[in-house]
Amino acid sequence: MSNYDIVTLHICPNGCGGCFDTTAHIMQSWKVDATGAFVEVLENCIQTTHGPDNDNIWTCVKCGAEALQVQCRRAYSIIQTHEREKQYNLFFPVQDTATVYWQQIGCHRFKKAVIEKAADGRDYINADGTPVYIERP
Repeated sequence: MSNYDIVTLHICPNGCGGCFDTTAHIMQSWKVDATGAFVEVLENCIQTTHGPDNDNIWTCVKCGAEALQVQCRRAYSIIQTHEREKQYNLFFPVQDTATVYWQQIGCHRFKKAVIEKAADGRDYINADGTPVYIERP
């Protein structure tokens, strides 16, 4: 299947799975004097002019480690449980066919899981106790 988008994930080498500190470029509104010299910020972020770039340094906000970049194929999965529907983003590393990174929609945390075989032969991952059956890209 070639219709999966290739994306770059930034992953903490210590497995923190959370967020990162990196650079983005924003536009601010300033109060200035008659020469244009800065006095104070009036509006902190009018708009983002350039978001984070893969060439930036990405630092884990939890442990301070520099992130690893992992090229992945992105997929999507919906799981119906007895409680409610759960939706997941799945990221299949291009260079590692035995694992998948997953993220429950609405959560910023990413986790890594080993792809396992169910008794019926289907591939799945264990997403915090929920079996998520997957189709590899």
